[in-house]
Amino acid sequence: SSHYLAEPDVWAWRMWDLAALAGWKLGKKDKARDCSRKALLGNPSDARLARNVKEMGEPTIVKPKAPVQKAGKPRFAIYCAHSTEYKALADVTVYQVMRQYCDLHGYDLISRDTANQPFNPWTRWKDLRQFIGQYDWVWLLGADCIITNFNKRIEDFVDDNFHFIGGLERVGINADSLFFRNSPEGLKWFDFIIGQEASYSKAIFAEQSAINDWRHIYEWPQYVKAVPQRELNSFPESFPGFPAWERGDWVCHLYGRTMERRLAQLPGVLDQIEGRP
Repeated sequence: SSHYLAEPDVWAWRMWDLAALAGWKLGKKDKARDCSRKALLGNPSDARLARNVKEMGEPTIVKPKAPVQKAGKPRFAIYCAHSTEYKALADVTVYQVMRQYCDLHGYDLISRDTANQPFNPWTRWKDLRQFIGQYDWVWLLGADCIITNFNKRIEDFVDDNFHFIGGLERVGINADSLFFRNSPEGLKWFDFIIGQEASYSKAIFAEQSAINDWRHIYEWPQYVKAVPQRELNSFPESFPGFPAWERGDWVCHLYGRTMERRLAQLPGVLDQIEGRP
């Protein structure tokens, strides 16, 4: 299937998430989640962060060939972590396209190959946490995301009235193309979401479920900006209310498909990149 989920009962899963957040018990094997405010607002310790990322090896931080950002100006970076399973795709999407894009605009590119470790979205967030303080904004992208318009710049997109930006798709904000602001509010939100790992260990969308469950409540709505999907995270296929990727969009996300299909679709997308040197 080309759908994001193989299972048709996506909304049943979302209701499972919400029910568990409310502390309901859903059978003998599903323990009710501890949703006390103390538990929910707890931040992960530095020791736990280090323990979760130590197996990932050293990151690769590539400085742009021709930096255009001057001292005192906002600093930006793109971050992408992927497993060895994605290497053939990442060799193009990350180490060619993202790198060329960063060179053009003067951004750093932070990349991680998790080697033989299975990809874990929570570990990706914990790893990213150590880099946010070095920049004004960091753009997290998945290895199956292709930057398709080099004329669009991070500095023209980010909004300093907010601290976290994501694109809305059918099930809420998608977690494979996100902007994180280095601000007290941004880091507070970031650490809060990381702190939900245990509560969302069974959620089908992992950290994406946490983002979408919490962005509407408590103080978080004032931190989070949700933009239309095609501004940040276009899919190749259309769905009701969500148009398909078109030439000129910023990102084409080859989501939820086999690697063979991703690699087969890649050349057609690369041929339509706007403004690529």
